Amino acid sequence: MSDAAQNLVVMSESAPESPQPPAPPPAPSSLAARLVNVYATPGDVFEEVARSPRDNGNWVLPLILTAIMSVVFCFVVFSQENVMRNFHQTQEQAIRDQVKAGKVPADKADDIVEAARKWMSPTIMAAFGSVGSLIATVGGVFFVALILMLLGRYALNAEVEFMKMAEVSGLAAMIALVGTVAKMFVVMATGRMELGVSPAALVEDFDPGNHTHALLGILDLSMIWYVAVLSAGLARVCGKPWWRAAAWLYAIWLVFAAGMAAVAYLGARAH
Repeated sequence: MSDAAQNLVVMSESAPESPQPPAPPPAPSSLAARLVNVYATPGDVFEEVARSPRDNGNWVLPLILTAIMSVVFCFVVFSQENVMRNFHQTQEQAIRDQVKAGKVPADKADDIVEAARKWMSPTIMAAFGSVGSLIATVGGVFFVALILMLLGRYALNAEVEFMKMAEVSGLAAMIALVGTVAKMFVVMATGRMELGVSPAALVEDFDPGNHTHALLGILDLSMIWYVAVLSAGLARVCGKPWWRAAAWLYAIWLVFAAGMAAVAYLGARAH
């Protein structure tokens, strides 16, 4: 082999390989897929949300679904005889307590009880409950988005947009939707509106005035799951570890849940 041929072979062997073209970005999933996958692989869903342009469908459709479920919840639970019986008993006890305190004349108590039963019928309760639930559902998605945005900016030091956090809040609301369904069955079984998917539902005679029962009521499994998914969304959008987002969100939830339990506890003890 000539020197020229040998040089050509050496040059061809030593020549650097041409760089491989970058892999194309994964195709975006459908909205339906994101709504389903948020239950199984929320990290992947929120990773896609973080790198994708804003998509209002991520909060609009979950908001519609959760609003519908909240209305269904109200009409189903207030149609239950045990729920209405417990509700009326609570109202009547409150009126009797006012009589004992001298705030209501004793001869008027029966009339007030009868009027309360008339105006607090299942249909009226379901209608008013639905309106309140719709307001709470819509307001809740955007209030949670505001909390996420503030945590992202000031606790996790990340530049995040409010509407991007609304997408996270909306997708996480799919967990709350399942929680609402589960709570509906718990309420139907126990007749107690204050019970959720927590160990308190297993207590035979739940008493919010019992501090042990009140503490058990805080441990709502659907809320624990919901906060975990919210934490995944906040962490992925901010580019931070999950545990940092979870530490803030679980602390906020525990303070709020403990406050609500304390209000119920003090109210029950007052009677």
